[in-house]
Amino acid sequence: MSSQYQQKSSDRKRANPLIDLVETEKQYIADLRCLLQRVTSCWSSEDLPPPELDAMFRVIEEIFKRNKKFYSKLSKLGASPQSAKEIGDVLMAWIDEMEVPYTNYCNQYCQGFDDRRDIEENLILQQVLNDISAETNQPVSLDYFFDVPIKRLHYYKKLYMVGIFLLLLSLN
Repeated sequence: MSSQYQQKSSDRKRANPLIDLVETEKQYIADLRCLLQRVTSCWSSEDLPPPELDAMFRVIEEIFKRNKKFYSKLSKLGASPQSAKEIGDVLMAWIDEMEVPYTNYCNQYCQGFDDRRDIEENLILQQVLNDISAETNQPVSLDYFFDVPIKRLHYYKKLYMVGIFLLLLSLN
């Protein structure tokens, strides 16, 4: 579980944004998987989550599916792809594929689940969140998990800006 999707300080990652993207994308997928497998299992078909919570799970599931494919493509390229065209093709396809899921996420986004009585009273959920917090040495909650895609969007924006800067440097 990682609460940060910002470029890390190692020289290797700074020198190669693709390495950083691949490594942080792997952690992002793991965080989303944790939410979708462990947290959603706190409800059943007889005890459904509240509709707005269910809607958040569904939009994040779509993001997870798309980002999992993106990560697979990135990891196949590795740190030194055959050509810049391959990277460009993967990134351009990804941008097109991700527009709808992230737009849906932003439109559906809700916060404040942690303060809801029905969430606080779900003892199974509270135990799962406590277990995840203990495993990761950081507090996690529903609101924490629902903020993960927003943090990732900020990371993508920062990475895009670095890419533009590097492109401009290469033109000089």
